[in-house]
This record gives sequence, structure tokens and C-alpha cells, in this order.
Amino acid sequence: MNKRNNNNELLNELRELREKYDCLKLLYENDISELKQTEKALKESEAKYRFMFDKNPQPNWIYDYETQLFLEVNDAAIKHYGYSKQEFLSMTLKELYTEDDVQYIFKDDKRNGSYGRLKEQKHVKKNGEQIYVEIVSRLELFNNTSVVYATIHDITARKQIENQLLESEINFRRSISESPVGIRIVTVDGRTVYANRTFLDIYEFNSLEEFISVPTTSRYTPESYIEHQERKKKRKEGQEVFEYEISFKCCNDEIRHVKVSKKEVLWDGIKHFQVITQDITEQRNAEEKLRIYSRVVEQSTNSICITNPDGIIEYVNPRTIEMTGYSERELIGMHTRIFRSGKRPKEDYAQLWKTIKAGYVWSGEFHNKRKNGELYWESVTISPVFNNRNEITHFFSIKVDISEHKKILQDLSLAKERAEESEIFLRTFIENIPFDIWASNVDKVGILENKMQVDHFGSIVGKVMKNNMIINQNDNQGWKNNIKRVMSGEIIDVECEYLINQQQNIFQQIAFPIYKKDEIIGIAGININITDRKLAEIALVNSEDQLKKFASHLQNIREEERSALAREIHDDLGQILVALKIDAGLLKQKLLKNDTFNCSADLLEKFDNITGLIDNTIETSRRIMNGLRPQLLELLGLEMSIKQYLCEFENRHQLKCEFVSSTLKPEINQRQTLILFRIFQEAMANIFKHAEATLVKVELGKLKTKLFMEIVDNGIGFNTEHSGRPDSYGMISMKERAFLLKGKLTITSKVGEGTRVRVEIPYLG
Repeated sequence: MNKRNNNNELLNELRELREKYDCLKLLYENDISELKQTEKALKESEAKYRFMFDKNPQPNWIYDYETQLFLEVNDAAIKHYGYSKQEFLSMTLKELYTEDDVQYIFKDDKRNGSYGRLKEQKHVKKNGEQIYVEIVSRLELFNNTSVVYATIHDITARKQIENQLLESEINFRRSISESPVGIRIVTVDGRTVYANRTFLDIYEFNSLEEFISVPTTSRYTPESYIEHQERKKKRKEGQEVFEYEISFKCCNDEIRHVKVSKKEVLWDGIKHFQVITQDITEQRNAEEKLRIYSRVVEQSTNSICITNPDGIIEYVNPRTIEMTGYSERELIGMHTRIFRSGKRPKEDYAQLWKTIKAGYVWSGEFHNKRKNGELYWESVTISPVFNNRNEITHFFSIKVDISEHKKILQDLSLAKERAEESEIFLRTFIENIPFDIWASNVDKVGILENKMQVDHFGSIVGKVMKNNMIINQNDNQGWKNNIKRVMSGEIIDVECEYLINQQQNIFQQIAFPIYKKDEIIGIAGININITDRKLAEIALVNSEDQLKKFASHLQNIREEERSALAREIHDDLGQILVALKIDAGLLKQKLLKNDTFNCSADLLEKFDNITGLIDNTIETSRRIMNGLRPQLLELLGLEMSIKQYLCEFENRHQLKCEFVSSTLKPEINQRQTLILFRIFQEAMANIFKHAEATLVKVELGKLKTKLFMEIVDNGIGFNTEHSGRPDSYGMISMKERAFLLKGKLTITSKVGEGTRVRVEIPYLG
């Protein structure tokens, strides 16, 4: 029994194990089936994803986050960017950006974590075209590698539209600012935020602030003010008036009429009103003007004719009757072919009617015939006249007799032939003129030259001008800068050295701009060979330098001779005169003591006269010595010598003299002292001889690094342009002396206003 029970238990266990096995087998088979189904779904999903990736109309790609290498691109990316798939897969993302953008973009991506959000960038296609794109990208982990999946949308067209809209906004505001009609922008509550210049001019305001602060209603006419109050009342009731007219008084008391129109606009994105103001003062006087125009038509010097659409004449003015010889009765109701001469082909008339019946204006010339058969030329403009339904109701023609004009054209044709002859003469003149002539356009390409220019520098016509023969590099750079100055409108006159045929030549180059209206279209110039003149100038300068040195040498010799002569007068003549005076005195004393001589008063008077003559001779010799070599000049200096000279000059010539000095004994050498004193002597001598003065003022002073001496008289003066006789060398002598001191002598004078002599020399005392 126990054994049976054990078998039953064993069978039960086996049965349970069998059931568990069958259950596990079923689960395994179900898992295998589900796995195969999942694998199949994954394959189908991958195929769908691959299809969607490849066939997506927008460019898509996948690239390695770290290396930026492309891992996959779709057909749209290949087509849009122009690279093949093999080229894409060998590239990095950075190669689609410009050098300026690439560093900034990738640093910004990593810094801001821009993956997963929309961003705008600029790419470069294979053909170099730059485009704007919107990119949506997301960072994924695939096979333990960070990859970026990106979808690209080309927004270049949208960017262009945005730029056009921005430009349109700018143009809109500019059009308002530059509009010939007055425009102001008003908020919905009536506050003015903008007014253009035309609007301010219409109302005679200088600025928007002035318009806002001064109410225009104060200048309205009574009628306009009443209408203004009515409009104001309607606005309060919610009835906006969009068109109305205003009359106001101007500053000159004239009445001005304006028409105002309002419409809603967006200004800075907010609802505003655009108020357009038009000056209609002239329209208010339209009827009077129409009457004036009617009289103008009647009295016009041009022929005016109005026809119906079929060409039947309905109106002619008096000038038409005068020009054609027909009466008004003969023309009204006739076709315009009455004027034809038969000289113009019928096809031309057909084209004329086709043009004006299409609504266009026709202009041309007719060779017509007057009533008496005489032919004449007239310039004709025919315009269609439209009614309110845009239908042609009439044709309006204005005719001008151009017979005389035609004759003038013939004369002009003859003049043209003569001008061509003049061109030949001008060309011959340019070719044979003794200096270089050239011209170029703004690109420095030569367009004109003469033979001498070609001989010196080669042909420039059709070539870019170059200064390749210039010697001095500084001159070359200077010439380039000068050409730029000429291109900006200046006229230059410079000198340059050129090496021509292995010889150094100096040219004076003059260049100037060529204008067409107010625009520079080129430059032209002349080159004058001044080599010989320059050599002559150098020789002249050398000669002048030698002459000045010679003059200096002569001055020194002259002073030495004066000094020697002064010494001889002092040593010899002075001693003799003193001895004579002593001897004469002793002789007189001896005669007085000796009673044997009967000394009469006359004899003693004779002795006194002889003594006086000797004293005068001594004084004269002293004055001559001082003139030749002033002793005081060496002993006391320039200032005291001038004072003494002026004192003696005043006593001798009865001419008032004044002296002013601010130098306090200037520290100058004997040579400077002597030369300044000689200039002073020469000036005083000229005053005595020529000035007829009553007062002389002498000033000695210093100014910064200069010592100056100024001699001024109140004499008759003279014309400095005609400063004396050809054989008068006083001024020349003074100038030469000033030159010896490296100084400057200035002489100013006017007839009747005296003379001023001023000498300045370098001074460091």
C-alpha cells in the first residue's frame, strides 16, 4: 500500500513536472515568436526611418558630436548643397561655414547647449553661394557615441523678404520725410508725434516743438474756426472726419487754403493717423486760372488745334489761322488732312493715329502746306483728352512753326563742318605746342597725348599712367598723392626730376580736373621742361650770392677806409689845427705885451676871427670824423651814438627828433653796431633830402629773439612801387647792410602819410 502510494506520488510529481515543462515550452515559444515579431517590426521601422530620412524634402544629416565628421546625409542635403554623398562623408560640419563664423558658432553651441532648439546660421554651398538656414538638432547616444541629428530649412528667401520689408519701412519713412505734401503722424487721442518739413513749411513753423506749443487754430479764418469746432464736436460723438479743408492767414497776411486727409496707419507697430496736408490755394483760384489759361490759348504764339476722335477740327486759336492762312470758318468741321502737303508717307499717319487712339501722346514733325501752297515745317505734339470714364473725347495738338529752326539746323550742320576743321587746327596746335600735353579718365587710363609727351614719356593712350622714369622716390610718392588731390578737385603745380635719354631733366607739372557738369570725369595736365631755366636760376642765385659777398667785402673795405681816413684827420689835421690855434693865441699874447707894435682893434679882431675859423674847422673835422667813424659808437655804444646824432641833426636842420629805447644797452658786437648805425645814417639822410618832414621818431627795442630799429617820419611819403630814380642806391645799400646781419629791412610808405623804415636782426642778448 505504501508502495502504491509512493508510485502515485511519483506519478503526480511527474505529471506536475510535465505540466511545468509544457508551460515553460509554451512561454519560450511565445517569447521566440514575440522576439521575431519585434525584430521584424524593428527592421520595418528602420526601413521606414531610412525612407523618411532619405526622402525628406528638407536637408538632414547626422554627424559625430566630438569630431564633427558627417556620418549620414539625405538626398535633399546632397542636392541642396551640391556635394556628393562621398564628399559629405569625408567632410566635417565646420567646412560648411565661413572662416569668420566657424569658431564663434561652435563655441556658442557648446557653451549655450543649443542642441534641441531652433537656431539660425549661415552656410556656404559647394559653388560658394552663401545661404541662411534654420537648424533643429538633437544630441543622441548611438553605440556609445554622441551623435547630432539635424534638420535644415533654407530661409534665404525669407531673409531677403525681411530685409526688403526693413528697407520698405525705411523707404516709407523717407518718403514721408521727403514728401512734397505735408504729412504728420497723430495718435488716436490727437497728439502729434511727427511732422515732415513740408507740413511745417505750409503752416510756417520752424520745428515740431513750435507747432505743438503754438495752436494753429489761432490763425484760422473765422469760417475755418467754426468748422474746426464742428469737427471737434463730431469726434467727441465718435464720428471721425477724414477729409476737410482749412483756411488760415500767413505771416504776410495772405490767405492759404489746405486740404486735409486722414487715414489709419501703423507707426512703430501702434495704430496712428496719418494726416496729409495739401496746399490747395491754387485750386481755390482754379476758375480764374482757367480764364487766364483760356486767354493764354487764345493769345499763344503756338498753333493750337482741338479735334474730335475722328480728326474733325472743332477749335483753332488765332495763331493757327495766322500760320496756315485759312479762316476759322474754313477750318472748323474740316479734317486735319487739310494741312497735308503730301511729303509724308501715309504709313506715318497710320502709325500716328494708332498711337493717339491707344491713349498715348505723339510728337513729331510735319512738312505741311499753307492755304497759299507755301510749305512750312512745324513741330507737333498731339495728346488724347479723356472723360471721367477714361474714354477719348478729343485730341489736343500744339504746333510750333520750326521753319526757322530747320534753317538753323542747316546752319548748325555747316557749323559742325567748321567745328571739325577747328578740331583739325586744335589738334595741329596741340601736336606742335612746345611742351607735353596729356589727359586721362578717372581710372588713370590715358585718352589724350601730343607728340612731345610721347617723345619724352612714351604713349599713354589706352594705358594706365605711370611715373616710372621719375628719379626721386619722394617725388614719385608725392606725384601719386598729387594725382589723388586732383581727382578730388584740386589744381596742382609741382616740379619733378626725370631721367630721359640718360639725362636728368626737371619738369614743371601742372594738373587739373576735368568736369562734366559737377562730376569729375578725368584729369589733364601739361609738362614743361624747365631744366635750362633751373640751371639759369641756379647760376643766377650763385651770381647773386657772389655779388652779396662782394658787396659785403666792399662794405668792409669802405668802413676800413673810413676808419683810416678818420684816423688821418684826427692824427694829422686835428694836430695841425690845434697847433695853429695855440700859435695864434701865443702870437696875440706876444703882440699885446710888446708895446713896439701898435696893435689896433682891427688887428686884434682879425686874430679873434682866425681863432674862430680854426675852432670851426676843428668842429667840422670832428663832425666829418664822426661821420666816417663815430667815436661814441665805440665808446658808448649804439644807443648813445643815435641820441647824439639826433641832437646834432635837430640843431643843424631844425627838425624835431624823438628817440625811444627799451633795450638798456643791447649786447651786440661792433660789426652789428656799426651796420645798424649806417642804416640809421642812411635813413636820416633820405629824410633830410626827400621827406620834407617836421618830425622824426626813432625806436630801438627787442622782440623775442629779434632786435629792431624803426625810423618813422611824417613827411610827404612816396609810392613804394616807384621808389626812386634808377641811379638811387640808398634803399639798396640799407637792404644789403641788413642782409649782412642776416636781418630784414622793411620800408612802408604812402604818398602824404610819411615813411616807416624798420630793420630786424637776430638777437639773443
